[in-house]
Amino acid sequence: MTEDIFNKPIELVSFKDIELFFNAKIAENFKVDYKENFPKDLGKYISGFANTYGGILFIGITADKKTNIPISINGVVLENGLEEKVISISRASIHPSITPEVRVCPFKSDVKKTQDDMAVILIRVEESFDTPHMYSKEKANAIYIREHNETNPADTRTIEDLIKKNKIGEEKFDSLLKEKIAPRRHPGYRMVFVVPSSPIKHIIQFNKDMDKFLKDNEPMHLRFGNYKPIRSGGYFEYRSEFSVEITSEGLICYRENYSMDTENSQKKQNGDIMIDRTMVIFIQILKYAKKIYEKVGYYGKVTIGLEIYGTENKFLFTTPGRGLDMMYTTNEKEILEKQIFSFDDFSTINIPSIEIFENLFRSFGLAIDRSTLTSWISSYIK
Repeated sequence: MTEDIFNKPIELVSFKDIELFFNAKIAENFKVDYKENFPKDLGKYISGFANTYGGILFIGITADKKTNIPISINGVVLENGLEEKVISISRASIHPSITPEVRVCPFKSDVKKTQDDMAVILIRVEESFDTPHMYSKEKANAIYIREHNETNPADTRTIEDLIKKNKIGEEKFDSLLKEKIAPRRHPGYRMVFVVPSSPIKHIIQFNKDMDKFLKDNEPMHLRFGNYKPIRSGGYFEYRSEFSVEITSEGLICYRENYSMDTENSQKKQNGDIMIDRTMVIFIQILKYAKKIYEKVGYYGKVTIGLEIYGTENKFLFTTPGRGLDMMYTTNEKEILEKQIFSFDDFSTINIPSIEIFENLFRSFGLAIDRSTLTSWISSYIK
């Protein structure tokens, strides 16, 4: 069926699927485009689909200039790095960045060939709510949309509509946080969550392969407990002390009661908050999220948050040797810090991470030199 190419897992799309779609003689339209060769302004077409309703772009298929119906599968020369080339162009030339799904489908240009020498590149772009996406080329910036079978610059009114569309994404983001990260009333807990900044689409497909991946890649030093597949995602739970939820929108949320900090400290503080443990959780969940996003091919921006509930009149303490001779308290009942991260921020010492912990320390009336804090956080990244 021709519609399968819109929904079929990208890794399962084959050249046979390309041929079936070609034989259906579907003309170029607002969701389908054909390019005979690799276009120099590829980012224009990808951003146009993302700003409109999404769509698919075939590189290596020629369409009739009058009817827009595909007339031949000519392909492009098969070589290493074609998929990476598409993603690199997309991420470098479109802002906010877009990471489309890409499938390189090899074929033989002649039945006498002993191996594949040509390929059709399928690029599948989802409708975005992180709009407007701007295409940049040689210092020239423009916002494109898909109109009928063409990709054209957006007018002022359309750009205003794209900005309104972005607000829908923001509303969805706020709704998801309220629904999934609502306080679970325990005397004290901390939570680290990672979520795409525009969580409109379901970017994670849950199946046996994904369930196995989630379990096999549990972070070090964290207890996930028993895994329970649920309708919209996956859920780990260890008694009532630890829980992890991963949803189809890409939300990854880890929660644990910080009364467990007494297990990790010689001081045996009663229900107080161990900053070292908080840093370990934060870094490990970032690394876990990166693995998940890489697997599903999501490389966009994310919001990362650290929430600590039940902090009022609680002490902040550390392991020995951290240079803090005093313990600090806060009058705040709940502390929530959020920052926008790029995909490249996940496994490096980055400004968003540092600012989250700087603000956390300030809540306890404590200021730490940034270089000291950087060194402290880096010790947990290895």
